[in-house]
Amino acid sequence: MTWRERNVAARQRGSFTDDEKADAMNWCRCAVGEQCRAMPGVIAVAAGTYVPVDERLHLLGDEAGFGVAVNLDNFDRVDDLLDAIEDRVLQLKREQP
Repeated sequence: MTWRERNVAARQRGSFTDDEKADAMNWCRCAVGEQCRAMPGVIAVAAGTYVPVDERLHLLGDEAGFGVAVNLDNFDRVDDLLDAIEDRVLQLKREQP
């Protein structure tokens, strides 16, 4: 399931699962990692991980951003961060040579 689908399901349940909360705090399984897999080569990663080199993506996905929103069951904030992450990835894609 995508993070958008997870957010819809969590909103219906009233909370994210413990596994989803753990995934949100892990770069490889968070919303930024999802974008890394969806658009390989657009987001530079360090040392073979999904940690973004782009500072704006890092801040959006950092534990102070996406991970915290998921762990607080803040569904509206998760939607906003998903939009911002996707917008930044598309901007990076447009900027590629």
